[in-house]
Amino acid sequence: MASIPNTKTKFLLIKCIKCNKERKVFSASTTEIKCDCGQTLVYPSASKAVIEAKVIKVL
Repeated sequence: MASIPNTKTKFLLIKCIKCNKERKVFSASTTEIKCDCGQTLVYPSASKAVIEAKVIKVL
């Protein structure tokens, strides 16, 4: 019986360091994500995204 491989990407609940607004994002996002206040939260990278906010929880 073949097993299902675990993925290395996850959804994250993050909080903006500027305005404290929470958001759900994908850990391997391919687009830049900005908060409503203008702060950049996520930068795309080669494999995983660079998170520029506080990670509250892994979903």
